[in-house]
Order: sequence, then C-alpha cells, then structure tokens
Amino acid sequence: MNPANPLIIQSDGSILLEVASPCYVEARDLLARFAELEKSPEYIHTYRVTPLSLWNAASAGLGVDDIIGPLAAFSKYPIPGNVLRDIAEAIGMHESTVSRVTANKYMATPRGIYELKYFFTQAITATAGGNSVSGRW
Repeated sequence: MNPANPLIIQSDGSILLEVASPCYVEARDLLARFAELEKSPEYIHTYRVTPLSLWNAASAGLGVDDIIGPLAAFSKYPIPGNVLRDIAEAIGMHESTVSRVTANKYMATPRGIYELKYFFTQAITATAGGNSVSGRW
C-alpha cells in the first residue's frame, strides 16, 4: 500500500490503473493475467476482476497468491475485504484458506517489505455461522 502506486482497487471489483505511473507497464502486464480491460482512456485504464477472468486465471495455473500478490504490491490503498472473498469464491477456495495462503508471506515493494496481510483492511464474514476472517489480521 503506497500512495505512489498505480492501482486503486474498488469494492465492486473494478481496478483503476494510472497510466502515468512509472510502474504502469509492470502493473498492466500482471493485471492482464486475471482481470479484464474495460476502458482505456488516456490517463486511467479500468480493469475488472470477474468470475470469468478469475476462472481463466485459475485454469492457466495461477494461484491465489499470484492474484492477490500483484494487487497488494501495486495498490495505493488497502484491498477491500469483499474483493478477497470474491477471489476465494471464484477460485473455489474458502476465504479462510486464502487467509492462510497470505499469512506469513511477504512482498517486497518499492517502499519496503510488507506482510501480505497488511494490505487487507476489512473483515470477511463467513457464511453458515463460521468465524469471521479479518482482512487486516
């Protein structure tokens, strides 16, 4: 999470990518693996993470950390908890599994090394009476 990063991830699954960022090309190439380009005006491109784009990513062999990692590395702000839940559901993992996958994993960013769980701010409410999983831990 860094205000200089090029991504803004919104709770509806849309991702805004700032073209002027020095990290634009790298972020764009990573997004193309699991998100669909919707609009590409001059300054900000809009991508969307959809069940189909995630299914395609999983079919191509991408795992949860291959999707969450780039989002966390290039995001200006914390990733909304419901985006984590949507990724988990689309890939067929329970959100607690995603939480375990991101636990004790670190990401080197231009601003330092962060634990992946640092990038999640909202709790994810489990269904059927299960425990809530913190998005911020």
